[in-house]
Amino acid sequence: MSDRIVLHDMVFQGRHGVSAAEQRNDQPFHVDVEMVLNLQPAAVEDDLGHTVDYGAVFEVARTVVESTSYRLIEALARTFGVPPAFFFDDYGEQASLLQEQVELLALVRDARISSAQLRAILELSPQARQAIVTLAEATARHDTRRQHGEHGAAG
Repeated sequence: MSDRIVLHDMVFQGRHGVSAAEQRNDQPFHVDVEMVLNLQPAAVEDDLGHTVDYGAVFEVARTVVESTSYRLIEALARTFGVPPAFFFDDYGEQASLLQEQVELLALVRDARISSAQLRAILELSPQARQAIVTLAEATARHDTRRQHGEHGAAG
């Protein structure tokens, strides 16, 4: 059994970035921490020793953001295990774009698409790329059903 604890929208001041101004001036960074763990022993034993100290988690996140200065958002993101886009206001848009790119790269890998074909795909509009993803997924499902049908008929 796994439980989820979320510390949402913790705001810390940090000096992260490439420019001298970014390194000199504090900027607000919004951090979410999500922990997935088994809290059953804490509930059964009614013992704080079996749970998470939220204050300690908060302090770790604060220390990472406020005590270390990262030149690249990518390094800060890697520390927290999130995509770099997480730190920007348009994270929702960026996250969906990143998800689309990850799905496309997986399809490219699985379909053995050449670099020339990939460049052509990347020049398409987002809607056209999504249409290709949808078509490839439908083709993969069809192939899987066909393979299962062939194996099922033989077995």
